[in-house]
Amino acid sequence: MTIAVSTQWGENFSRFAYYRIDAGKVREEEEAPVAPGGVDALVRQLVGLEVDLIIASRMAQSVEQRLREAGINVISGIDGRAASVMSAYLRGELAF
Repeated sequence: MTIAVSTQWGENFSRFAYYRIDAGKVREEEEAPVAPGGVDALVRQLVGLEVDLIIASRMAQSVEQRLREAGINVISGIDGRAASVMSAYLRGELAF
């Protein structure tokens, strides 16, 4: 499973931390900028990275819908440092 967590909160998604999860543990982590080109580029990038879930702060409903249509689950309304958010998610303690 691959999870993308926004590293900059608000509606401006410019960087994500990507976590590859296996057996409930982070096996690989990397941070990368979002490809320029708006929502279409974001969706292509996340699909190309085989992201299963995105965790972010505020997100326009139209963006959430596009991500879901691409097969990416969305958790929005979450603020905090990416590593802390990921840890809380893995422990089942992420409040959303």
